[in-house]
Amino acid sequence: MRLFRNKIVRLLVVLGGITLIIGLSQSVYSLWRKKDVIRERQEVLEQAAAENRRLKGEFERVQSTGYIEKEAREKLGLSKEGETIVLMDQSQNINLNPQDREGERQLPYWKQWWTLFF
Repeated sequence: MRLFRNKIVRLLVVLGGITLIIGLSQSVYSLWRKKDVIRERQEVLEQAAAENRRLKGEFERVQSTGYIEKEAREKLGLSKEGETIVLMDQSQNINLNPQDREGERQLPYWKQWWTLFF
């Protein structure tokens, strides 16, 4: 106990305690900041996992025979054996919906004939 009576020893103990407190507080602050970084990385990981699940579902859908057949018919113009392909000219504006033709019927017949020939 005589050791603590000396002023130099007390000063060294106080300085050591202050250094220890400062070091521990810096460590606690550093861990607290890293916790925020971990939370951000977990959110990014969850987003990547959701994107991965979406892409796996899309991959399974694209690998199905129905999708492959649909794309072959629409984009490549292929058909099954025994089927006949009918091509329609898109430049003619043919409306097969009766609702779309109502605008034409509102015109008098003579105007419809006039626009057809002239």
